[in-house]
Amino acid sequence: MLYFPLNIHTDKKMIKLGNAAALLRIDYAECKEIMGIRDVQFDDEGRQKAISFTNNAWHILTDQLPTRNPNHLLSWQFSNFILAVNERQNAELVGLAMKILGNTKTGPYVGFSGNPQQLPFAIHYLRHCPYWGGDTQRFDRAYIKRLKCLVARLEAAKFDERWPIIVEKFLYAESHGVPSDQLRYLELSVILEMLFLPNKSAELSYRFQLRVAKWFHKHYKYDLSNVSDQAKKIYSNRCKLAHSGKATIGKEDLDELRLLVRNVLIKYIFEDGIFKDKYLDDLCLIG
Repeated sequence: MLYFPLNIHTDKKMIKLGNAAALLRIDYAECKEIMGIRDVQFDDEGRQKAISFTNNAWHILTDQLPTRNPNHLLSWQFSNFILAVNERQNAELVGLAMKILGNTKTGPYVGFSGNPQQLPFAIHYLRHCPYWGGDTQRFDRAYIKRLKCLVARLEAAKFDERWPIIVEKFLYAESHGVPSDQLRYLELSVILEMLFLPNKSAELSYRFQLRVAKWFHKHYKYDLSNVSDQAKKIYSNRCKLAHSGKATIGKEDLDELRLLVRNVLIKYIFEDGIFKDKYLDDLCLIG
């Protein structure tokens, strides 16, 4: 088994996610034991001032983590749940599902196998650090139901050759450490192009704008005019970034694109047929 400490908001004690993953609550004492924390000192305003560790294997092998981001370290050191999985791939699927379902910084990143108190002991880093993008995820009943459903689908589904590239681009764009919002925007816009652009190479801008507008109008009831304008702007910005590396990308622009991509991925995971060329062409013929 592999174990990934993380922080979530919920009153549940255990949440089973599919056949090979479960979230298990840990209390502060258990967290300190796992992390090898001996003592924590706080200042008058309640902020962490100093922390000391035991010499357990976990602490020795994660000495590099504080250099990445002190806030990440603090959140991770005071985890309240453990994600237990059979294989690394299961942790990656759960992390992907969390990112697709919401604007969150919650997800598995650093895990371990073996006993943290002794060697042999192994530490496991997932490819992308999820600590960016929103707040700590709240696991209410509705969210848990959606997460279980999505994880089960990701475990069982077989996707076409676009899927591995889409996943890599999406997780990178939603991860900590990306140098700029422009790069995030570029990665996410390419995902939309991969799913909506036709195999033909003519009139790409027009076809992208029309297909995106018609698709979102049908499947999410978006206003046809508004989403058409969004699609036009996305394609234009993507071209500017790809050709010159320059485009003005505001927070609102990025947030709008992130939401569009998450909505698209949900549908693609459950109904990839609605991204076939013929389906999209027929959709565009509807008045």
